[in-house]
Amino acid sequence: MSKKKVAILISGRGSNMEALIKACQDVTFPASVELVISNKKEAYGLEIAQSYGIHTQSLNRKNFQNDHEFDSKISTVLKENNIQTFIPSSPKTISSRAHSNPSQRRTTISSSTSQSP
Repeated sequence: MSKKKVAILISGRGSNMEALIKACQDVTFPASVELVISNKKEAYGLEIAQSYGIHTQSLNRKNFQNDHEFDSKISTVLKENNIQTFIPSSPKTISSRAHSNPSQRRTTISSSTSQSP
């Protein structure tokens, strides 16, 4: 079975993220977390992801002139890592409207890791 490559966008601890990472460890789960991106380099969730061997990256919004540039960089990182789906791990997630294009299907998760398109 081919698993869908997923990125998770976080801004803090990533408790929802960790639940999804654990679910992805099941060989029958249809996704694999390949990347975690945070807008805070000190986000504890990055350490959690690294402890599972997942590639991480932080992007500080303040380093970009506007939301469009920030979103474009996130899109570039997703494409560079061949990510098929991204998941904002909470309603306060770091991404905005730029990722809702047809080539990047947006998925959200609840704390129980149930998914809805």
